[in-house]
Amino acid sequence: MPLSYQAKLATIRGYHGMVDTQSPPQPPVSPPDEASRKTARHSFSFNGSALEYFSIWIVNVALTVITLGLYSPWAKVRRERYLTSHTELAGVQFEYTADPWKIFKGRMVLIGAFIVIAVARAIPGLWVLVVFPLLALGWPWVLAAALRFRARYTSYRNLSFHFTGTAGGAFTSCVLPKAAAVLTLWLLAPWAQLSSKRYAVNNLQYGVTPFQSHVTFGQVYRVYGGAAIVFFVGVVLTTCGVVVAGISSAALESGDLSLLSLPRLVISISLVASGIGAIVCAPGYIRLGVAHRVWDGTSIGAFSVSWKPSMKRYLVIAITNTLLRSVTLGLATPWCVVRVRRFLLEDLAVIGSQSLDDFVGERRAEIRSLGEQAADSYDLDIDFGF
Repeated sequence: MPLSYQAKLATIRGYHGMVDTQSPPQPPVSPPDEASRKTARHSFSFNGSALEYFSIWIVNVALTVITLGLYSPWAKVRRERYLTSHTELAGVQFEYTADPWKIFKGRMVLIGAFIVIAVARAIPGLWVLVVFPLLALGWPWVLAAALRFRARYTSYRNLSFHFTGTAGGAFTSCVLPKAAAVLTLWLLAPWAQLSSKRYAVNNLQYGVTPFQSHVTFGQVYRVYGGAAIVFFVGVVLTTCGVVVAGISSAALESGDLSLLSLPRLVISISLVASGIGAIVCAPGYIRLGVAHRVWDGTSIGAFSVSWKPSMKRYLVIAITNTLLRSVTLGLATPWCVVRVRRFLLEDLAVIGSQSLDDFVGERRAEIRSLGEQAADSYDLDIDFGF
């Protein structure tokens, strides 16, 4: 007859004195620290093609010319929707949802402001009384509104970005530093550019999660120092090329053909071309260098941005794009735009130990609990580059 549960328990207790039935204690398990967690890299990519973008670009150009510019807001939306929708993070596309009518209204406001400025310039005294206050007070508002527009109508996984900067912040972070740079003969230009970039990045939010750039003034000044070296080398090369060309010219005038040779002419042209190329590259060096320092290491909640673009490749792309646009009279513009965008995104990624799906879900829940920010009746849209 099978034993009951109570009988089995009594039997085990009876043998407790002879057999040790207790297992050895297990060591306590400590939770994994932050360093032991596996970090994941989520890469950006651009899958658009130059041919597809060309079809959009050529129609935009034609309709904008035919309508005397009235179609430009719709052209802007079509262009941005294509470029944004073909930009992916971890295999998921971004979205651009701007309303062209809002861009149209904003541009009408700008046209009205330009008319006021033109009239004021024709009337002595009104320049100081009207135009200067309008520029000083109106430009910060335009800047803040443009960045707010750009962020609000860009979304990822149905969660929009937001920009919380104010016109007052734009005045103190953008207008005053630029004025200081002009007054100091551009010695404070690196500080002015860094202040503007910080204003644009540190007031940006994904849902309700803020971006935070950790760039320092020293990093930006080093970029400007490198650009100054590139510019100086360009000036030296150009000067040397001109000197060599002058020697050849003097040989023709004096009749001393011993100073005139084909290698000397080739050297002269090469030096001048290299020097001009270096001088032209200096602004692009600053543009990419500052953007790299600002964005690389920027934190977004549990994630950080990683961006390691190649300066040499960028300068080669910038020079060849300029040549292509010149040779093709602008028809190569779509190919150049796609080429640059693919370059900028191929080394861009966000890194974090948290799942990207969980992070987006948390941000969406916070947005629902706090409520969406109210949209303005219309806004302004301006391109600021990267």
